[in-house]
Amino acid sequence: MSHSASFHLSENIAPLKSGTKHLAGTQQFLPDLVALLEENKKLKQQLKTTEMEKECLKKR
Repeated sequence: MSHSASFHLSENIAPLKSGTKHLAGTQQFLPDLVALLEENKKLKQQLKTTEMEKECLKKR
């Protein structure tokens, strides 16, 4: 990311009550993002397991 892009993003960061920061306007997308990240994690694990099974079958 270039310096100008990171500077631009920092302008959109707003403090939350907990003291953490988030990009302004992204709060509504957070639940969907978390769900997609969790699904992605599960799918990656399934893929890893499937690839391991495939390698085991090749060795037979």
